[in-house]
Amino acid sequence: METNPITDRLKKIFSLDYRSIAFMRIGVGIVLFLDTIIRATSLKAHYTDLGVLPRTDLLSLFNNNWLISIHHMSGSLIFETIIFIVMLLVSISLIVGYKTTIATVLAWILTISVQNRNPLIIQGGDVIFRVILFWAMFLPWGKRFSLDTFLDKRKQTIAKTFVSVASIAYIAEIFMFYFMSGILKTGAAWHNGTAIYYALSVDQFATPIGHFLLGFPALISILTFFVIYLEIYGPFLFIFPFWNNQMRMIGIILFILMQIGINTSMSIGLFGLICIVITFGLLPSTFWTWLGSIRKRAKTGLTIYYDGGCGFCERIVFYIKRALVLSPHTNIVKASTNPDMTALMYKEDSWIVVGEDGKPTTQFDGVITAFSYSPIFFFLAPFFRLPGIYDLGQFLYRTTANSRKKICEAKPKPKTIIKNKELAAFGQATGNLVLATILVFVIFWNVDNLPGNSKLIPTQLNSFAWMTRLDQKFDMFAPTPLTDDGWYVIPGVLRSGDEVDLFRDGAPVTYEKPALVSRTYKDQRWQKYMMNLWKTSYKDYRLPYGKYLCREWNNDHTGDETLQTFKIIFMRENTLPDYQTSTPTPVTTWEHRCF
Repeated sequence: METNPITDRLKKIFSLDYRSIAFMRIGVGIVLFLDTIIRATSLKAHYTDLGVLPRTDLLSLFNNNWLISIHHMSGSLIFETIIFIVMLLVSISLIVGYKTTIATVLAWILTISVQNRNPLIIQGGDVIFRVILFWAMFLPWGKRFSLDTFLDKRKQTIAKTFVSVASIAYIAEIFMFYFMSGILKTGAAWHNGTAIYYALSVDQFATPIGHFLLGFPALISILTFFVIYLEIYGPFLFIFPFWNNQMRMIGIILFILMQIGINTSMSIGLFGLICIVITFGLLPSTFWTWLGSIRKRAKTGLTIYYDGGCGFCERIVFYIKRALVLSPHTNIVKASTNPDMTALMYKEDSWIVVGEDGKPTTQFDGVITAFSYSPIFFFLAPFFRLPGIYDLGQFLYRTTANSRKKICEAKPKPKTIIKNKELAAFGQATGNLVLATILVFVIFWNVDNLPGNSKLIPTQLNSFAWMTRLDQKFDMFAPTPLTDDGWYVIPGVLRSGDEVDLFRDGAPVTYEKPALVSRTYKDQRWQKYMMNLWKTSYKDYRLPYGKYLCREWNNDHTGDETLQTFKIIFMRENTLPDYQTSTPTPVTTWEHRCF
């Protein structure tokens, strides 16, 4: 059968490696886990009716009935805690690849739900994260590096790469994310080499490294042009028709380096990690070939004993060996061959991992030992020993171990046979057509974001974008970086007449500039919230915030320490060109009486 060279070339351009999208799945799961933990530190403040945005205020101020959220069902702390626990479980399910399809759908629903609950704390990374999760529902990212694969006792041969409408959509989305971000940077600062100077001068973002870089004007100018040209032209490396594997790898490396630079010089939360993780799916097959060669240099001397009577145990042990890229000389041994290990296995109801020191480790400690021998993931071993993380790992291990017998005795599911092949083909073609239509819709949506462009999408279809949260605009630091900067002071008057700064947990009031403004915020979510609160477009949200401050202070203070009134003052300090300094100006954005 003759093949069309053009078709073959297009297939290669838009193909993905199963291992790469599985690696992306693990990364996405880790991001979701970390994001949930970070959000949970302000669970009451950001997601309950006792926080900065009760549901009544959200629904009246942010009037969009298409932004549906599970969190709208209740505003209680208990309900929100349950939802967040479910989010953690779903993220773990994604990481290990268990019930991957269901976990992906739930991850997408929970992600858009938590974003819809408080739109004032959403950043650019959240937008691309939810969009990638949407396309991931149609990607087979559970076929490799997953428990689903190893629990499936049927022998299946999986090709290394695939191409589909979903793979095309995923690549197109990554392309648009960077390309549109570059195209929308139309301000003069991006074209005269000063944009990074202005970006790093935003004290609400800048880290010590960012301040340090400001001392090198020539480098700042070079970085400005590097960022905008990479964003505009770099995405073409992902779809370059020749030397595709090499071009993709170069593109991935360049964008990862850019994100590392941005994230170390600016306090922007998980933005950089999200941007890095979503490119993992683009990794070419040659990357995995190279990674396999690393195994020859991996640390040796590891022996793993498992229950030989459990087929699941055998598969999971070999899975761990491959996933952690352990040395080919790692010994995988049935515990029954060693009486001492057999006794220990039954005593601990666990596998046994023995390092080169000869010391046997069991349960989650065995997992940590295995990670310490990985040439890629060795750095995670100390992290797993942290309090809380270790307890969670031990709990998950015991839960799996307690289900081991049931899993081992489970019979393989009968293979589903679709008798009507024509009906199956019709269903697949219909699904591909729907996905292709959605992709065209998303492309048109991004084109509509271009300045001066006539709208391609009718207003009536906006509801679809909002409902699925495929609405997107990648305008980070576009058209030009902020020049409107400053810091907060919230002087409150107590019943005793004393004055305290509510923004600094009751510290004495001072209007002097903090040594590092970015560290005055608890985390990036609070940073985004307070930066939005400064904008006049969000002025109506200041009242709910004021009520929250009164509630929080007076719940913990009584008598003469009761809060009576306060002002929200933003010490405005504009960024001037050529390293000039401006005099901070206090701007009172809100005055509030608690009684």
